[in-house]
Amino acid sequence: MVRVIPVDTPSLGDRSYLVHDGDVGFVVDPQRDIDRVLTAGSRHSVRPGRAVLHSLPIGYVLDHAGGISDPRGMLARQFGIDMHVVTADASAARNLMLAIERCHLDVEAMVTSPYVAGLSALADDEADLGAAVIDMGAGTTTMAVFSGGRFVHADGFGLGGRHVTMDLARGLNARVTDAERIKTLYGSVLTGASDERDMIAVPPVDDDEREAPHFVSRAKLARIIKPRVEEILEMVRDRLATSSFAAEPRGRVVLTGGASQLTGLPELAARVLGRPVRIGRPLGIGGLPEEAKGPAFAVATGLLVYPQAAHLEHFEPRRTRHSATGGGYIARVGRWLRESF
Repeated sequence: MVRVIPVDTPSLGDRSYLVHDGDVGFVVDPQRDIDRVLTAGSRHSVRPGRAVLHSLPIGYVLDHAGGISDPRGMLARQFGIDMHVVTADASAARNLMLAIERCHLDVEAMVTSPYVAGLSALADDEADLGAAVIDMGAGTTTMAVFSGGRFVHADGFGLGGRHVTMDLARGLNARVTDAERIKTLYGSVLTGASDERDMIAVPPVDDDEREAPHFVSRAKLARIIKPRVEEILEMVRDRLATSSFAAEPRGRVVLTGGASQLTGLPELAARVLGRPVRIGRPLGIGGLPEEAKGPAFAVATGLLVYPQAAHLEHFEPRRTRHSATGGGYIARVGRWLRESF
């Protein structure tokens, strides 16, 4: 989050202005002042070696009074803005774009996965009251915090569902593909009274038909999975606790991503995080096949929703030969990303 106060009392030659208690103020112009402060915020967020993925105005500041959603027509001597800016390593973003373009596809824009997962899986009231979307992917777990209906915080770290799979492969002495299948079919972080007697067949590593599979109990499976999942959830808790922009302690947590489908995960997450937890599934999108209605597809369906929210973002216009070609907002963001590298 950055706060930019780009102008003190401006030149009043072509402006309407008011005198209030002996001080000269100006009335915020709907176009000129808002465009100036948005452009200043975009410039302020640029860092060497970083690519800006999102540049979202959170609220406006008039004479150091923040939290103003619509400043038009208000009187002030200073006009600023709070912006939420999400950046990524420029080299990683460039290589990702290159890999996609080698498949004869054009990249229109880049978005962070927990943000679009929230656009897909959050109800309007949850975004207004405060919620954290935790997208548990294969190699990473990422977070997006929403408050007042706006995306205000993002974070992530390199632990995810694949680390659970690797733990199973080592603990069960199984191939990675077999460990993934066992996790998908039988994975759980809870144990019951009968789990010690309920056995699961684990194929041999060398896939020799003459060698019989060995068997492990569901309880052993849970004992391998649970510590890694607890580690991920504890890291989520600590990241949220250290952020001044995270939702209120009682804000809901919504879990998305393929790794969120482990049996008993919402109950364990509620205990570790100390918040209400639910599994997030795509909302308000009709025509989806049944297999695409689960939490693993929250990011993919969020990409369908994102064009409706893209107009909220602001990137400083670049004076290039592309500027006169028109195109939609998403196309302009794509050109902005390519030109930034």
